[in-house]
Amino acid sequence: AETAITSDSVYNGETYDARLENNTWNTKDVDTTNWQNVTVVTGPSGNMTLQSIPSIKATRMVQPGKITTPQEGTYVVDFGENLSGRCKISAKGSAGTTITMRHAEILQHPPYGDANGMPYFGNLRSAKATDTYIMK
Repeated sequence: AETAITSDSVYNGETYDARLENNTWNTKDVDTTNWQNVTVVTGPSGNMTLQSIPSIKATRMVQPGKITTPQEGTYVVDFGENLSGRCKISAKGSAGTTITMRHAEILQHPPYGDANGMPYFGNLRSAKATDTYIMK
């Protein structure tokens, strides 16, 4: 079955198309006509062991330190620190409108370019670090 999450990667980010949301997928009213059967595969070999580190937990909500617009249509949301987490956004717009969030650790700076307030992505190597939300 189609899902609103159309791609997902720890390094490349997630694409979520809200137009594909199916609020009946877990109810008796779901239409399973276009669902595909599962594919049975051989599981990984080896022995399963307990996790040896503490669980990752949300510890706080962080508000942006500042939001700038270094160029038309681009908003840079600076949290004032390098952190790991999830973004929570609220937006209004037409169906199909796409919001793209590219994540970076630092802003553009010499010798890699002008200090123009834009994010610097060179240190991310091939990671896209991009989340995309398509409005319904």
